Amino acid sequence: MFGRQTSHAIAALSVLARAYESDRPRLSVGDISEACKVPPPTVSKVLSMLAQVGLVAGSRGPGGGFTLSKPPSEIKLAEIYAPFARMGDHHICPFGQGECSDEDPCPLHEQMLAIRANIGELLHKTTLDVFIDSGDSCTDKPGNNTG
Repeated sequence: MFGRQTSHAIAALSVLARAYESDRPRLSVGDISEACKVPPPTVSKVLSMLAQVGLVAGSRGPGGGFTLSKPPSEIKLAEIYAPFARMGDHHICPFGQGECSDEDPCPLHEQMLAIRANIGELLHKTTLDVFIDSGDSCTDKPGNNTG
């Protein structure tokens, strides 16, 4: 449904959402990487892009790391998706017919429009706070290994 970078970005921010109101809201790239099982260079790259659009803030040194720039309830998935979306991709026919349009529809054109509308609604209505109590392994708080 999403590209790899978008998925990694959502995973990384879901970890930061869990940590947001904890006693340790700033997490290192390593902590986030471990929690999401995403390589550190990838985490670093997506966090850098998300910092450029103001969704995360980073700081160096002791006590440094990354944190969300605003509460999880104020960050919509659409905001995370936008920096990684390639312009025009939503009109490319996934069935190899080039540009999919009302003028030149593929056999599944109407169904694909409905799917895109549903995804758009999901992205614009869903905020990061859905990950806070999800219990998903990627959003377990990093650094709490007991084994």
